[in-house]
Amino acid sequence: MTPYMTMPKACISCVHYQNLGWKHDQHCPFKADFASSPAKTRTPFGHCDLHRSNVFATEICNSHHTEPFVKTTAVQNRPEPMTPIQERLALSNGDSHDLPN
Repeated sequence: MTPYMTMPKACISCVHYQNLGWKHDQHCPFKADFASSPAKTRTPFGHCDLHRSNVFATEICNSHHTEPFVKTTAVQNRPEPMTPIQERLALSNGDSHDLPN
Protein backbone atom coordinates (compact mmCIF):
# COMPACT_ATOMS: atom_id res chain seq x y z
CA MET A 1 0.00 0.00 0.00
CA THR A 2 1.38 3.40 -1.00
CA PRO A 3 1.16 6.08 1.70
CA TYR A 4 -0.64 9.27 0.68
CA MET A 5 -1.93 12.55 2.02
CA THR A 6 -5.30 14.13 1.15
CA MET A 7 -5.18 17.78 0.07
CA PRO A 8 -7.53 20.15 -1.75
CA LYS A 9 -7.31 20.15 -5.56
CA ALA A 10 -5.92 23.68 -5.62
CA CYS A 11 -2.53 25.35 -6.05
CA ILE A 12 -1.30 24.13 -2.67
CA SER A 13 -1.24 20.51 -3.90
CA CYS A 14 0.22 21.29 -7.37
CA VAL A 15 3.79 20.52 -8.46
CA HIS A 16 4.06 24.03 -9.98
CA TYR A 17 3.36 25.84 -6.66
CA GLN A 18 6.13 27.16 -4.38
CA ASN A 19 4.91 28.58 -1.06
CA LEU A 20 6.10 32.10 -0.16
CA GLY A 21 4.11 32.95 2.98
CA TRP A 22 0.83 34.61 3.95
CA LYS A 23 -1.02 37.51 2.31
CA HIS A 24 -4.11 39.57 3.18
CA ASP A 25 -7.12 38.05 1.43
CA GLN A 26 -10.69 39.39 1.46
CA HIS A 27 -11.87 35.90 0.43
CA CYS A 28 -9.90 34.01 3.08
CA PRO A 29 -11.54 30.58 3.54
CA PHE A 30 -10.00 30.03 6.99
CA LYS A 31 -12.54 31.71 9.25
CA ALA A 32 -11.91 29.41 12.24
CA ASP A 33 -8.78 29.60 14.36
CA PHE A 34 -6.00 27.37 13.03
CA ALA A 35 -2.59 26.93 14.58
CA SER A 36 -0.88 27.69 11.24
CA SER A 37 -3.03 30.70 10.28
CA PRO A 38 -1.71 34.03 11.60
CA ALA A 39 -5.07 35.78 11.07
CA LYS A 40 -8.58 35.06 9.77
CA THR A 41 -7.95 37.41 6.82
CA ARG A 42 -4.67 35.89 5.61
CA THR A 43 -4.26 33.03 3.13
CA PRO A 44 -1.10 31.16 2.11
CA PHE A 45 0.29 32.36 -1.21
CA GLY A 46 3.13 31.38 -3.47
CA HIS A 47 4.54 31.38 -6.97
CA CYS A 48 3.22 29.26 -9.85
CA ASP A 49 6.15 28.21 -12.05
CA LEU A 50 3.80 27.27 -14.90
CA HIS A 51 1.92 30.58 -15.15
CA ARG A 52 4.88 32.61 -13.84
CA SER A 53 2.76 34.60 -11.37
CA ASN A 54 1.94 34.77 -7.68
CA VAL A 55 -1.20 32.89 -6.65
CA PHE A 56 -3.17 32.12 -3.50
CA ALA A 57 -2.77 28.50 -2.38
CA THR A 58 -6.56 28.13 -2.62
CA GLU A 59 -6.81 28.94 -6.36
CA ILE A 60 -7.82 26.33 -8.94
CA CYS A 61 -6.73 26.16 -12.58
CA ASN A 62 -7.06 23.68 -15.44
CA SER A 63 -3.30 22.97 -15.47
CA HIS A 64 -3.20 21.40 -11.98
CA HIS A 65 -0.68 18.54 -11.64
CA THR A 66 -0.94 16.82 -8.28
CA GLU A 67 2.16 16.29 -6.16
CA PRO A 68 3.25 12.63 -5.91
CA PHE A 69 1.61 10.64 -3.08
CA VAL A 70 -1.24 13.16 -2.77
CA LYS A 71 -4.90 12.33 -3.26
CA THR A 72 -6.95 15.41 -4.01
CA THR A 73 -10.41 16.33 -2.90
CA ALA A 74 -12.66 18.70 -4.86
CA VAL A 75 -13.04 22.21 -3.47
CA GLN A 76 -14.90 25.30 -4.61
CA ASN A 77 -12.81 27.87 -6.48
CA ARG A 78 -12.20 31.37 -5.16
CA PRO A 79 -14.41 34.26 -6.34
CA GLU A 80 -11.32 35.94 -7.82
CA PRO A 81 -7.62 35.08 -8.23
CA MET A 82 -4.68 37.03 -6.81
CA THR A 83 -3.57 37.80 -10.37
CA PRO A 84 -5.68 37.01 -13.45
CA ILE A 85 -3.96 34.38 -15.62
CA GLN A 86 -4.61 33.04 -19.10
CA GLU A 87 -5.46 29.34 -18.93
CA ARG A 88 -3.90 26.94 -21.40
CA LEU A 89 -6.12 26.12 -24.34
CA ALA A 90 -6.85 22.51 -25.25
CA LEU A 91 -6.64 21.89 -28.98
CA SER A 92 -8.70 19.30 -30.83
CA ASN A 93 -5.68 16.95 -31.08
CA GLY A 94 -5.31 16.90 -27.28
CA ASP A 95 -2.28 19.23 -27.11
CA SER A 96 -2.42 22.38 -25.02
CA HIS A 97 -0.68 25.65 -25.76
CA ASP A 98 -0.40 29.08 -24.18
CA LEU A 99 -1.68 32.06 -26.10
CA PRO A 100 1.10 34.24 -27.58
CA ASN A 101 1.91 37.39 -25.63
